[in-house]
Amino acid sequence: MFSSAEYWAGGDQVWRAEHVGENSPIHLKTSGIPPRGFEVMAAEHKEAQEADGGEKAGVDHYFDIPLNAAKEVIDFKHDEDIPGVDY
Repeated sequence: MFSSAEYWAGGDQVWRAEHVGENSPIHLKTSGIPPRGFEVMAAEHKEAQEADGGEKAGVDHYFDIPLNAAKEVIDFKHDEDIPGVDY
């Protein structure tokens, strides 16, 4: 599984986070200055991955790290309902 997110401001990339599950379920590559709360959020996903068996787990908690980083900036995630929106 692959997920990535990046934030640009004034034509410059501020940060990027990328997970390539095919490389490893615990793969995470970052650059720049991540959004506020990123380190805590990433540590929580790491802890969940380890609790479920680490690299041998049948789940990929790291997939959500880039997506949740984007959520910190734009206040929504692609797979979550937005309050006030009538679907």
